[in-house]
Amino acid sequence: MKIIQLLIPSKTIFVLIFLFPISALSNNTDRMGKETANDSDQIEHEKLVFETRSCHFKNEKNMEDLIRVTNKWKNYFDKSGVNYSAWLATPQFYNTELLDHEVYWFGASPSRSEFMKSLDVWASREDSSWNRVRAEFDSILTCESRLAWQAEKTRSGSTENLDQGRTFILMCEIKDGYDLDSVSDSYDEMTVISERLGVDQDHFRLYGSPFTQSFKNTYFYSPGDFSKFDYLHLIMDSSNAAGYENSLRFGEEGRKAREEKIVSKVNCEGLGNLTHYKIR
Repeated sequence: MKIIQLLIPSKTIFVLIFLFPISALSNNTDRMGKETANDSDQIEHEKLVFETRSCHFKNEKNMEDLIRVTNKWKNYFDKSGVNYSAWLATPQFYNTELLDHEVYWFGASPSRSEFMKSLDVWASREDSSWNRVRAEFDSILTCESRLAWQAEKTRSGSTENLDQGRTFILMCEIKDGYDLDSVSDSYDEMTVISERLGVDQDHFRLYGSPFTQSFKNTYFYSPGDFSKFDYLHLIMDSSNAAGYENSLRFGEEGRKAREEKIVSKVNCEGLGNLTHYKIR
């Protein structure tokens, strides 16, 4: 099972757009006790649809221009009633061979039908004021890649993690002999352990196409090869400092558990470490 590599490339402003109400992951287990198989069995993931766009600034435009037009964009989407949230982000540490765009746009919705509604709002031509916003947006950014993904929110932490902070992205390939279900079970076990250790993070897993259910058809258009990796793993902390504190809480116990449960089943490559800021 080979799936998707996301081109999230260099010198980069990362625009994250999640099209869903960011609610807490509901699990009613006692995270302070010793983890058990039953604990992880009770975890329910939020099912999402994501879109990602990899973009560059046009004509010496910059972040200030982008923020100005996203404020107008937010006002229009507020009026539309579409369930759509958005973040801007910039890279801190990254592989220049993989991160070579200036702007990234990530989005997610709670269902395919809701995602399609968001696309209709974007494509609408009936409102002249929205047409001007679209034209202004297009004058600031050009996007070479646009992808659609199945996604799950696999762990919920404090709301501050999503308001602003650090996003770390991993591209992962499942080893022979394992599949996405078995890897997902291992991540659920790690969620129980991490929460017991006091780790406060939000985790998302992106994989495959939400329309064809095929790992080979993840995109609307893209110049890249998206068959190398099986999924993307996004980890969000409320800040770099919070991420460091979480790593201390995770500690040796967490690292040993991750080695046994995750590293034994997948090979992951760090894509980049970025800051994110919520704009809607």
